[in-house]
Amino acid sequence: MPTYTIYARAETFTGGQRDALARAVTAAHSEHTGAPRSFVQTIFRPVEPGTHYIGAEPADPRGVWVYGHIRRGRSPEVRTALAEGLTVKSAADTAWAIASPESYDLLAHRLGYQLEEFHHWVEQTLTAAILAPGEP
Repeated sequence: MPTYTIYARAETFTGGQRDALARAVTAAHSEHTGAPRSFVQTIFRPVEPGTHYIGAEPADPRGVWVYGHIRRGRSPEVRTALAEGLTVKSAADTAWAIASPESYDLLAHRLGYQLEEFHHWVEQTLTAAILAPGEP
């Protein structure tokens, strides 16, 4: 079962941002591999200050790390597309921008989106934003 574990400080993502990011990761994996969406797991793990080091130095507290575990046998092209489509910084920045309270305010309160329409927009927009360039 493909599993994507996202490590970040507990306060990095709101519940809505986690939901949107999980939907986008699931959609990207399914798009690139053809695997059913129901197979994809996304796990969010909190990283407490002082518990993550890179090169023996404390990691940037704003950091987000994504570890993807997919089955053996995926082609190098698929693995590359997934890695390029899910870079840590772009995934975090994309989730923040697209699933932000400001986006919700604009779409729901100013443009009249219903909650389900907003969820669908976030999923579609995140999916398009994190897929590798040139992918469907």
